[in-house]
Amino acid sequence: ANEWAGGVFREQLLRAPEAEVARQFLAQRGVNAETAETFGLGYALPEWDALLLRARKNGTTDKVMVAAGLARERESRSGCYDYFRGRVIFPIHDPRGKPIAFGARKLREEDQPKFLNSPETALFRKGSGFYGLHLAKEEFETTKTAYIVEGYLDVIVPWQAGVKGLIATLGTALTG
Repeated sequence: ANEWAGGVFREQLLRAPEAEVARQFLAQRGVNAETAETFGLGYALPEWDALLLRARKNGTTDKVMVAAGLARERESRSGCYDYFRGRVIFPIHDPRGKPIAFGARKLREEDQPKFLNSPETALFRKGSGFYGLHLAKEEFETTKTAYIVEGYLDVIVPWQAGVKGLIATLGTALTG
């Protein structure tokens, strides 16, 4: 489900008219198209159930979408809704490069919180992962050095400029 959703988010960033605000946001931060492709950056449509509707057409159940952290069950138990809406999407990969979760940044001032990570799932434990590890591990082996930074763009923008040994925490403290 996460791999499929990553492809949908990527396609929406590239083609959806609603994603223009996300394309402008990334351009203002200096992220070029090649780097956005390498990191699999995407966009979640602002509708409450855009991803769920596509998932259902694809044969994926709401239960699977909730288990993957892509949807939430309504408090009334009357159905589900998309977890990410109207945000730039940053896929979070395992060390092998498989998407296991997503981070998302708001694009509208009134949206809260500024950053939203997938909830913890069977595949994703926020406190035990790093953003960008799948792309930085080769550099770590060569230099024996890792640089830990704060956020997604703190990994992406330097990586684009040739600094490959960066990883970011996923909103967690580094001390216990």
